[in-house]
Amino acid sequence: LEGILRRVMTGPHPIAGEVIDLFPDPVFIVARDGRVVAANGPAWQKFDPPDGDETNLVTFIGAEPDAVERMLDRGVRTGSSLPASLVLAGRVTGRYQVSCRRLSGHDGEPLLGIHMEQSEKSEFAALTDTVQQLRAEVRDRALAQQRLERAVSERDLLLRELQHRVKNNIQVQTVLLRRQARESENEEFRALVDVAIQRLLAIGRTYEFMYKLGNYDTLSAKALLTSTAESLEQIGDDDLRVRVNVEDDWDVPNDKATTLVLVMSELVINACKHGLQNGPGDVDVTFRRDGDVYRLTVSDPGAGFPDGFSVGSKSGLSLVSRLAGTLGGKLWFPEGPGGTCEVMIEAGKADETGDGAVPPD
Repeated sequence: LEGILRRVMTGPHPIAGEVIDLFPDPVFIVARDGRVVAANGPAWQKFDPPDGDETNLVTFIGAEPDAVERMLDRGVRTGSSLPASLVLAGRVTGRYQVSCRRLSGHDGEPLLGIHMEQSEKSEFAALTDTVQQLRAEVRDRALAQQRLERAVSERDLLLRELQHRVKNNIQVQTVLLRRQARESENEEFRALVDVAIQRLLAIGRTYEFMYKLGNYDTLSAKALLTSTAESLEQIGDDDLRVRVNVEDDWDVPNDKATTLVLVMSELVINACKHGLQNGPGDVDVTFRRDGDVYRLTVSDPGAGFPDGFSVGSKSGLSLVSRLAGTLGGKLWFPEGPGGTCEVMIEAGKADETGDGAVPPD
C-alpha cells in the first residue's frame, strides 16, 4: 500500500482517489493540518461521517485531536512508515492500528497516507504500542535537546573568543598610546592620552571580568564595581583607596556593564583629580536602590563644587552625563560636605537591553 501510494502521488497525474479504493481497509490521504484530501470507499462505509465532518480526519473518524496531531507531526518529519494506535470514541469505537507515511504531495504541500486496521490485540499489546510511541517522542525530544545544548555551547565558545580578542586589542591600544605619550613633550597632550588610556582600561576590565566569570548575559553590580575599584587603586597613586559599598545588588545586562564601569571610573578619576589634589584620601562609592531608582554615588573629602558649577561640554563629567543617559538615568550633584556626584538610573530602563552606545556630541 505505501509503495503504491508513493508512486501514485509522485506521478504526473495523481489518481490516488481511485487507487485507494482497491484496498479493503480504510485508507486516507490527508494534509499536514488534518484536512482530508481523499478517502477510499471502506473509509466512507466504516465511519459514515455526517455532512461537514468529512473535511477533517479528527471529525471524520472520531479520534482524539491530540493523538491525531502527534501522529501527523511525527509522520510529516520522516519518510519512514510510522506505526500508531488510535482509540476512537465517536460514531465508531474501538482501537485501531494505524500506519502513517509522508507522501510527495502536490505543489510542494506535504501529504500523508494513512492506513487503518481495527486492532485485535490484547490490552497488553496496546499498552506496548503506547510505550513505543512515548519512547519515540522521548527520543525526538532528546535529540532536540542535544541540538539546543550544542548550539548554546558553540555560542558561548564564540563569545569567549570575542571577549578575549577585544581584551587583547584594548591592551595593544593602550601600549601604543603610552608609547605615543612618552615621545611627546606636550604636557596637555600627555594628559589627554592618559585620560584615553584610563577609559580603555575601564572597558578592558569589564571584558576581562566577563571572560573570567564566563557569564555573557548579566553581571553582578557588586562584583563589577568592586573589581573596578581594585583596578583603579592599582593604576592610581599608592595612597588612593576606593571604598565600595553596595547596599542593593543589580544584575547588570551585558550591554550596560561597560557603560556602568565607565561611569564609575570617570567619577573616581574626577574625584582624584579635583577632590584629592591636596593630598591622599579616600573615594567612597555607594550603590543602592531607592524605590524605582538605582543610585550610584561617588564622593571625596575635597572642597566640593563651586557655586554656579555647570558641566562643561568637553569635561569628563560631560561624558558621564551622556553615559548616564544611555543607562536611562541622569547625573546630578547633591549638596553636602566634600564633592559628591550621583547618577540616578530608573530601574525599569536599567533592566532593558539595548546597544549601550554613547551618544555623539
